[in-house]
Amino acid sequence: MPSTGAPTVAFTTLGCRLNQAESDSMAEQMAAAGVGSPATGDDPDIVVVNTCTVTREATKASRSALRRVARAHPGAKVVAIGCYAVSDADEVASIEGVDVVLGNDDKERIAEILGEERQTAPLLQIAPPVRRSSVQAVRVRANLKVQTGCDEWCTFCIIPKTRGPLRSFNADGLVDEARRRVEAGARELVLTGVHLGKYGYDLGGDERSLIRLWRRLLEIDGVERLRLSSLLSRHLTAEVVGFIASEPRMCRYLHVPLQSGSDAVLARMHRPYRIADYVAALERAKILMPDVALATDIIVGFPGETEEDFSATKDVVRRLGFSKLHVFRYSARPDTAAADMDDEVHPEVKKERSRRLIALGNQIRSAWLDAHLGRRLDVLVEDEREVDEGWVCSGQTDDHVRVFFEGRNLYGSVVPVEATGIRADGLKGHLLAEAALG
Repeated sequence: MPSTGAPTVAFTTLGCRLNQAESDSMAEQMAAAGVGSPATGDDPDIVVVNTCTVTREATKASRSALRRVARAHPGAKVVAIGCYAVSDADEVASIEGVDVVLGNDDKERIAEILGEERQTAPLLQIAPPVRRSSVQAVRVRANLKVQTGCDEWCTFCIIPKTRGPLRSFNADGLVDEARRRVEAGARELVLTGVHLGKYGYDLGGDERSLIRLWRRLLEIDGVERLRLSSLLSRHLTAEVVGFIASEPRMCRYLHVPLQSGSDAVLARMHRPYRIADYVAALERAKILMPDVALATDIIVGFPGETEEDFSATKDVVRRLGFSKLHVFRYSARPDTAAADMDDEVHPEVKKERSRRLIALGNQIRSAWLDAHLGRRLDVLVEDEREVDEGWVCSGQTDDHVRVFFEGRNLYGSVVPVEATGIRADGLKGHLLAEAALG
């Protein structure tokens, strides 16, 4: 049963890092309205499901999550929000147990909106007043949403419809929000957005707008690192790469979506780059930052993809040596241009190509991880727990590897660790003697 005291809210988040950043922001808004998190074992009064619909599988997962939440918390008010709630609002509203359906723009003032909705208004009205903005306790890595919306209209993607046009957030407000997160314990800020490289474009700017924002964020006392969620290759300008290379607090990690190594497939996808330019941009980055980790997204089995196209993708993967591949089998998303394309690739061919590409990616990643062994790694400690009568810490390197090692009283610190072995989920190591043990 829901709690009988002050109302509580829980969040279930699907999809991208931007969704996670928005869930964090919504939780803060609800906390400022007097609606906190349920205690362990207690049922929440409200459950907000932040949905995704970027692929058919994501849509299915969002539907399942809504049904699962409704079954698990029959006394709670279930709020569906996010891309699936925008693209298929009537379908979402028809799911048994869903009480409120909201869009992406509603995330910016969710407490206000739920205070007006018939199903949830009574709960918000009994929430205790909060006289100041409340930032919840945050992880030491905090997401910072700097823009939303997209104007690329890739043929496989519905995001421009569910997120709308490019919209960049005011730099002063972002700096204030970042400062609050750092004061609450964050040491690394992860900049997120639908189209991060176009931050400021809608305001007449260019990539220098993003650099100016980075400079201001790095001036905040306590910021140890800035990490970028994703950038298209065309935004890796000389100034952008030069700034990242010259500033040690900028993480040596670039997630640069590829999708295909074939120009013919990229043209059908309506991607805003071609392979020669993509490769040139990443190789320039590797020259300035030999230790940079490169990650990417790839779709296999896009309509019309031939074996030659797929081989071209593998060639690019080998040439650039990505530290991590996110491989997706193409599935037609209704209401996208690609859904009406001919030359569909047989499901078994998609499956087989996916298997081969994942195997190649794992081979490259294994060699990349192996190169970390015996090296000093600076690890931001994000977790610390007792295991078998000892204490184990884990955290991320600036090139986005999780490292596990014995230690205690290090949460939120950046500590030196020597990598000694490879795990399925990263590396194991030992704390170097120079680290303060607390």
